[in-house]
Order: sequence, then structure tokens, then C-alpha cells
Amino acid sequence: MEHKKIRFISILSLSGLGTGLILLYSPVWGWCEKSTFCDTSFLDEGIGQPLILFSLSISLLSIILYFLREEVFRSWARFAKWYLSASVVLLVLGSNQHGGYISGGLNDRESMTWFLAGLFFVISLFLIATKSWKLRGT
Repeated sequence: MEHKKIRFISILSLSGLGTGLILLYSPVWGWCEKSTFCDTSFLDEGIGQPLILFSLSISLLSIILYFLREEVFRSWARFAKWYLSASVVLLVLGSNQHGGYISGGLNDRESMTWFLAGLFFVISLFLIATKSWKLRGT
């Protein structure tokens, strides 16, 4: 049962990766020359880059989770649900080109995205390893 969920998450994250690449490179390909969104880097850096980084992290983690027990997946899924929701809020509220409301030491959306996606990946790996190690003896 859980393998179906992991496969669905993998397909969804690969779709997000493809969509993010399209959005990130749409100004380069000339798809939105007359659009105001591309001029303000809304599509490429605002949506495309976070979508790519988080989708790539989730794709790699789903490959790992496919070979582990269901309890590990459930534990990670609870964490991912909360973390990804909080990340979206932080990216929307806290980072624009002028510092944002909650940016802390991160001055732009790109560095905030890299930080949050990297932190998500590291915490996920730690959580997966810890849960797998605890369940190893049972």
C-alpha cells in the first residue's frame, strides 16, 4: 500500500521538477516576452526555482523511502507535510528582492529557497536514518 503512495509522490515530484524547469527557463526560451510576470522574475525565480529544488529533494528521498519500511515513510510524510507548508509560508511572506518580512539573514528568495530546500533534505535524511535504525531491531 505504501509503495503506491511513494510511487505517487515520486511521479508528483518529477512532474513538479519538469514544471519548475519550464517556468525557470521560460524567459530564456522567449515564451513570455510580453508578460509582466517574467519581468519581475516571478515565474522563474519565484516559483520555478523553489519547485525544482524541493521536487528534486523529494524525488531523491522517495527513492530511499521505497526500500524502507512503511513506518519510516509515515514518519517522514508527517514531517514533510508540516515542513513544506511552513516553507511555502516563509517563501511567500519572507523573501523578495528587498529583504522581505521574515528573511532573517537571507536577503533574497534564491538564498532562502536554497536554505529551506537544503535543510529539508538534511532533516529528512536524519529522520529517515534515525527511524530506520530504531526499527531495525524489531
